[in-house]
Amino acid sequence: MSQSPDPDKNNPEIPEDDDITDASFIIDKEIKDELSKSYIDYAMSVIVGRAIPDVRDGMKPVQRRILYTCEQNNFLYNRPTRKCARIVGDCMGKYHPHGDQSVYAALVRLAQPFSVRYMLVDGQGNFGSVDGDSAAAMRYTEARLAKISNDMLADIDKNTVDFVDNFDGSLKEPAYLPAKLPMILLNGASGIAVGMATNIAPHNLREVSDAIVASIEMGPSNFTPTDAAKYIRGPDFPTGGIMMGQQGAFDAITTGRGAIVVRGKAEIEINGAGKNKDAIIITEIPYMVNKARLIENIADHVNKNVIPEISDIRDESDRNGMRIVIELKKNSDANACLNRLYLKTQLQNSFNIINLMLVNNGLQPQVLNYAEIIKEFIDHREKVIQRRTEFELAKAKNRLHIIEGLLIAINNIDEIVQLIKKSANPAEAAEQMMEKFGLTEIQAAEILKMPLSRLTNLQTQKLVDEETDLKVKIAEFETILGDYNVRLQIVKDETIEMAAMYGDERRTEIQETFEALKINYKETVPEEDCVIMITRNQTIKRMTLENYQAQGRGGKGKRGMNMREEDIVQEMFIASSHDTILLFTQQGRVYSIPAFTIPLASRNAQGKALVNYVNLKSAEKIIDITNVSDFEGNRSLVFVSSKGMIKKVKLSAFAKIRKTGIHCMNVKDNDQLVKVKLCEPGKEVFVATKTGHAIHFKEDELRLIGRTAMGVKGVTLRSEVDEVVDLVVADPTTNIVTLSKLGYGKNSELSLYRLTHRGGKGVINIKLREGDEVIASKSVPEEKNLLLVSVKGIIIRVRTEDIRETGRAAKGVIVMRLGEDDAVSSVALCDAMDESIPDESAIEPDDPEIVPDDPNNNLKD
Repeated sequence: MSQSPDPDKNNPEIPEDDDITDASFIIDKEIKDELSKSYIDYAMSVIVGRAIPDVRDGMKPVQRRILYTCEQNNFLYNRPTRKCARIVGDCMGKYHPHGDQSVYAALVRLAQPFSVRYMLVDGQGNFGSVDGDSAAAMRYTEARLAKISNDMLADIDKNTVDFVDNFDGSLKEPAYLPAKLPMILLNGASGIAVGMATNIAPHNLREVSDAIVASIEMGPSNFTPTDAAKYIRGPDFPTGGIMMGQQGAFDAITTGRGAIVVRGKAEIEINGAGKNKDAIIITEIPYMVNKARLIENIADHVNKNVIPEISDIRDESDRNGMRIVIELKKNSDANACLNRLYLKTQLQNSFNIINLMLVNNGLQPQVLNYAEIIKEFIDHREKVIQRRTEFELAKAKNRLHIIEGLLIAINNIDEIVQLIKKSANPAEAAEQMMEKFGLTEIQAAEILKMPLSRLTNLQTQKLVDEETDLKVKIAEFETILGDYNVRLQIVKDETIEMAAMYGDERRTEIQETFEALKINYKETVPEEDCVIMITRNQTIKRMTLENYQAQGRGGKGKRGMNMREEDIVQEMFIASSHDTILLFTQQGRVYSIPAFTIPLASRNAQGKALVNYVNLKSAEKIIDITNVSDFEGNRSLVFVSSKGMIKKVKLSAFAKIRKTGIHCMNVKDNDQLVKVKLCEPGKEVFVATKTGHAIHFKEDELRLIGRTAMGVKGVTLRSEVDEVVDLVVADPTTNIVTLSKLGYGKNSELSLYRLTHRGGKGVINIKLREGDEVIASKSVPEEKNLLLVSVKGIIIRVRTEDIRETGRAAKGVIVMRLGEDDAVSSVALCDAMDESIPDESAIEPDDPEIVPDDPNNNLKD
């Protein structure tokens, strides 16, 4: 807020007493106007004086003042280090009155190899670490300018830059530095001002130098951002890492804004933690990431079971470099674990680039692309060279003027001596020399100071040689000042010299393909087969297949889920953890979830409600699930309803499914969707009904129709109580295994089922016992086993070869022994396993329940 001015003692109208009550001395002003002006003044002070760097030297005021303080005190790279407290005190007392900690923090950052790409201060002592440790107190640490800073300050005493008053007007300080190096790009900058922020990335000197040279050769006005991208590949961070893709860097180069993703560098050591136990070794981390916090974050994710593969984390970093060792559990997928580390921790981090800097003599904040930054630097260096040359030219001319006077005196030494001897005082002697020999006042004064030793032949020749050299230099200086292109050539030569002196290899590796930027979360999950189970109460769970080893037919099985008393297992499916799971409801809608989003659970754990994964509508129930690895190719989905309606839809129609689901089949009020199967051209369709009948026809009997169509008649049911229970889409050479509610099953070749057209009544599939009904019919390849689930949640895994092949109309054998009030509720296929666990309850091959084949099983029903 502004204050009223103090009374002017010279103004007779102002009363002398302290109590001024006259209204004429009160400034009447709108408070919003005063606040607006004051806030704008404050904002500009922060922008220009503290937070935003100048495009010319790339420095914020505090950094510039630190370097200038060291230069003025001769704390140079070839001199001993001095206490940081002395540097901070001088800087704060003379140029930067903002507190010693702010100055020291800026000084420390300029000396940290993990914070700046090219250190401007050479520190000695504890200057902090990448773990976030703070530097020691300034009274303990010492510092001096680094060698590269010598070229940031070169020629500052030759009137190359503007000087301004310091904060109290007692001293002068540079408004910017001569800066032979484009430090705005080399070290970057970050800062938050009022209403704006800057975040400029560090870059490699050799790449920036090449871009500057190319710009000068092409002409700065002709050099485009796209041209800059040919030389500057992207940021080069002091901590290394891997830049994922170049699109973000290209955006920053061409527009001044961009977002890049940086990954830490990690390697997988096979058996690095012991037999069958791999290790991940992290040797580089993203820029500005705290290593200690990164390790804590990884450990926190391990404790929360987000990254369960990790068994131990150690930090083995030393003076030779960074080394974080992550040991994995036995047989863990190291690639999946590493991808999860990238996704969940700061081992992969974003860096948002905003190239906001001060232009127009450090007065206007503006976002520049790289071509504009390079042009600004070239213009800055050209002006520095011009002012330096003007200074050198004036100095050379002044010296030549003196040399010419001395030579006149030597050539007329006798007369000069006599004139001096006759003069009453030096002033009179000077005046007479000026009058007689045409000398200037400066020349006459210099002659009077000339020692007699200058009269020797050797000294005279030195003056003649110096005169010749000065004339050559003056001609060169005038050529430089008279030709803009000559000055640009000097900028080019100096830039090449700086790159040769301080340039080094790129530290940040670049992953060329932009697609690598996008991490698919499923890459963080090991690919493995798993059992997905849904209950009638619409809970779902996922288990590893290893929970269920193969048993002989007739076994009692193992408990697959702790069931609630009123709940039963309804559907079970085998899928890869990387598959997309399509969930179909009885109302003809389909939902989609990735398999890995269903948390792995133990064999005895209860499932989780499906509403946690999909937004089911009122009264909707999941009746079938299908796993899909991808939606490409000529595959389709075949749908069948309980009343025998059937349809075929192209699989690609379900590639994009909303979280609220989409329609997949239009069903009548008295009907519902029962089964959905994947289908490829050339397959055959087998539809089984509850009463033990089935129909068999070719898939091309079904034409592709729309996603929301009702379909056509697939099978004519024989009674009102009959309904479709299963659907098989398979090769003609396959076998069909049919299982009943009471645990019986039979295995028959598909060729035994007469091939008909869709819509018929079909033939006998299995002869059922009283009170029994068909639960499922499956096409079982040789490499597959069967998983049977009972109403009470008991699961058994059965080898298909244990179910003897029979005729079409056989009664079958006991496949699963059931307890009291239990029944088979679901059947699924799974991969066969080599090991087996014999079960005491397994029935021998001479089981009396085996019924002979029906000799007439190929006759028409």
